[in-house]
Amino acid sequence: MKSFLMGFWVSYRYWVMWENVGYFLILTFLKPIMTFSVWILMFLVSRVINPSVSSDKLAFMLTGMVLFSPLIDVMFGTVEILHMEREHYNIYKLLLISRSNLFLYALGRSSLLFLRGLFVAFMILSFVAPVMKLNLNMGITFWVALLVPAAGFLAIGIMLSALFVAIESVIDAWTFAGIVVGPSYLMCGIVFPLDVLPPPLQKVAYWLPQTYWIELPRRILIGRGSIEIGDLKLFLVAVGTSLTLFVASYFVLKRSIKAGRKAGSLDTIRGA
Repeated sequence: MKSFLMGFWVSYRYWVMWENVGYFLILTFLKPIMTFSVWILMFLVSRVINPSVSSDKLAFMLTGMVLFSPLIDVMFGTVEILHMEREHYNIYKLLLISRSNLFLYALGRSSLLFLRGLFVAFMILSFVAPVMKLNLNMGITFWVALLVPAAGFLAIGIMLSALFVAIESVIDAWTFAGIVVGPSYLMCGIVFPLDVLPPPLQKVAYWLPQTYWIELPRRILIGRGSIEIGDLKLFLVAVGTSLTLFVASYFVLKRSIKAGRKAGSLDTIRGA
């Protein structure tokens, strides 16, 4: 628990490095809110141009992007954190010397990203629902369900970074993170249902865990999704795959640290 709290505190201090809470709030919350505001404006304009566009379609697309953006921030943020901690600040070696838990430290460092994403999603959805006359179920069940994709994307970020610990540079982790984002955005029902995809890509989409991670909270939020699957089966698949990857990320990181020690690459510093 101490390693987790330390990671959370370091993440907070990183975001408020200017010693000004106002800058922290602006950069953390206002910037993504303004970004989503542009998207919302685009949806409103599309409704004016084509009034026949149904609210269900707009709700499906908008909620998909609102949910996907903070979750991807968690994955990319985790990759960035583990990259910076090792490549620039030699944190890996210091944590091992102090007998801290690197996995819990990474969770603490990433948790602030997730909390920021939750806040931004809440602000946007609270604004969108009345403006676009959407019936959204933002109860406690929805927010708890968001933990499922968050844990999954966090695990992917940890494993992508961990796989490159034993080599001289983890820059390839950024490339692989982008590879994860592309299929997730195009083939996992983020902005359009899976049935509009060509049949071969539909089969691929059903094998991607991100499809079920996004489907679970969105089905709770708007009452419909993009895949034909029962609620219980959806819950079991989403939670099962997310939990499996989350546990696997712990062992992958542990094994990579061991390999990095053997290769002498944990204390590589490339500059501040």
